[in-house]
Order: sequence, then structure tokens, then C-alpha cells
Amino acid sequence: MDWPDPFPGASLEAAGNGSPRKMIVQRQNPAYRSAYIVFLDGNDLRAGLPDSGRFALRIVMPDRGAPAVRKNRMNIYNHKIKNKKAMTAIVLAVIAAMFLIRGLLLKNGTIDRMYTLEPDELHKALSGYEVVLHAGGVSGSGTILDARKHSTKDEKFTLTIATAAHVVGESKEAEILLPDGTKKMGTVLSSDAETDLAFVQCLFEEELEVYYSRDLLDRLAEEDPVYALKGENHSDLVSGTLLNTRFSEDGIGEELMLSDIGGENGMSGGGLYGKSGNYLGMIVQGTEDGKCACIPASTVMEAMKALL
Repeated sequence: MDWPDPFPGASLEAAGNGSPRKMIVQRQNPAYRSAYIVFLDGNDLRAGLPDSGRFALRIVMPDRGAPAVRKNRMNIYNHKIKNKKAMTAIVLAVIAAMFLIRGLLLKNGTIDRMYTLEPDELHKALSGYEVVLHAGGVSGSGTILDARKHSTKDEKFTLTIATAAHVVGESKEAEILLPDGTKKMGTVLSSDAETDLAFVQCLFEEELEVYYSRDLLDRLAEEDPVYALKGENHSDLVSGTLLNTRFSEDGIGEELMLSDIGGENGMSGGGLYGKSGNYLGMIVQGTEDGKCACIPASTVMEAMKALL
């Protein structure tokens, strides 16, 4: 019988009988250059190997030493760590970097927080973002969107607050009641009556800014729960559902969101929030049937970034 020569330079030793159908290669040690190949005549290996049904072929390879690649890989895997303190420091640095990256992704809204706040926790969280504004005899609300270090010489932060343009009107300044009860005078950076968006800045000793997630905003769907603050100094948390993610109405605006949270005096300019305390948009106006129209948070954030 003529056998193929898949192993150049190898000598073949054959014994047994039968017609080959299946082949199994067994190698005891990768450092040795020999292998055993068993040909089976229709018999399952698990059912046993009767003498009459097998053909054994032994391949003896020339002795050229163990493969260099295998040797190198074994050396790498068995390498003893000489400086354990340095390795520990590297591992801790990698873990710290992972937490830092996650924090940045959360802050930028690239990833979301997968949990639901209880009503008391949600009220407390939103109260840290929302402010009350007074300008030109009109009262409204606003949301702290951004906090930046004022200068290297002091510990104060410049807070950028989004509100409705019809709250500040043509005023150049606005009185701001901050979450801790402090009153500050803020400067109106811009006010656009067409989009009903305005931005006010003031100095404060704490770094405060809203939690915004573009990921959560994009996943927002009709009938999702939404929340807002109302009442004197935002004493009450109100809840409702999102009715429409793309709402337009003459006299109010286009590409708005609509919820069934009834608008009240003083809520204009305030924020609409999700169940994780994430900023969804700005309340701008109530409709005739008692619903609430909001500018999507993505529109508000883009306008602020263009301004700053």
C-alpha cells in the first residue's frame, strides 16, 4: 500500500489491519518528535478498539529538538515576577484609570446609570441642580448645567444656568436663589426669544452641575416616567409620563417634548428629569389642555456649548 508522506524525513512503522476511516493524533509531550496515529474501521473510540478493527501507524520524526516557539512561550508563562511591588502598583494604577474613565464617561453622558432613585432621593438630587430666578418682575426656574473654575487665585466656580428666555426678558441681570438658599446676582449671557433659550452665569463656592446622559435621552420613549420640581423654592416633586418625544405646536415651538406634568407659574425654565435624576429637557410652556412642553436636553446642551 502506498502511504502519503505528510512528514518529510519521517520513518513509518505500520502494524494491524483494517481499512482507515477516522484518524486521531496523540502526542505525549510537545518536546518529543514522535506521534501515534490510529486509523479506525468504523468503530467509535468510546466503544473500544477491537484488535480486528484498527490499524496503527507510528511516525518517528528526526530528532531536531523541541520547537523554539513552544520553548519561548513556556519561558514567558513560567517567568517569575522579580518586582512584586512594581507589578502591584501597575495593577492599582490600571484600576484607578478605569474608574477615572468611567467617571468621565458618566459626566459626558456617554454611558448611563442603570438604577432608579426613590422619590425622596430624587427630590434631593434635583434640588441640587435647580435654582429660582427673578428678573424684571418675573419669576421662573433654571438648571445648573455647567461649573468651571473661575480662576487659579480663588476657590470659586462659574455656574452656567439654563432658563427660558421669557423668564429673563430683556434684563441684563437676574437674581438667583441657589440650592443652599444663597442669593446671587447673575449676568444674562444670552437670551433668544425665537428658541426661548437663555443662559445666566454667577459665581459660587461649590461645583454644581446637572447629570446629563445623551445615551438615556436617546433611549427615551413615550410613557416613560418623568419628574420636575414645583412650588415655592421647589418644595414639591411632581411626576408624570412622557406623551410625545417630537411635539410641535404653533406659538410654542417645534421639535419639543410633551409630558402630562401640568405646568404652573414659576416652573418655566426648570428641568424635566428621568428616574435616575438625569436631565431630559427644559420646561418652557404649558399647553391649553394642561400639558407641559419642553425643549430637549440635547438642544439646550448644544446651545450652551456653542456659547461657552
